[in-house]
Amino acid sequence: MTGLPFKITDCGKHGLITAEKEFFERDCILRVVSEYTHKYFISFYPDSEYSIRIDIAAKDNSDIDEILLKEFFNKCIDTQIKIDLQKEFGDLRQRIVDYAFLAVERNRA
Repeated sequence: MTGLPFKITDCGKHGLITAEKEFFERDCILRVVSEYTHKYFISFYPDSEYSIRIDIAAKDNSDIDEILLKEFFNKCIDTQIKIDLQKEFGDLRQRIVDYAFLAVERNRA
């Protein structure tokens, strides 16, 4: 990808974000999109074999600014990190939780 991963088009009415499939899973994009659908119309579709394009427009027809696009993109990064950590350490986390509550279960019996 060359340049910034986002741009504003249509006299400020649409924001476009290009996200690399290598870094962002479908689940990540869906989770982030769901947080914005109350105020924005959002669509996403393949841009190439390696990237997807996310199109954002305000439901009230207001302008889209660069700050919104940066926040959306950062939310994608944060969400993907959480997904990756869950995949890597989720089983270990569950074992720790199970062990912690094992003592509580023993006390109840």
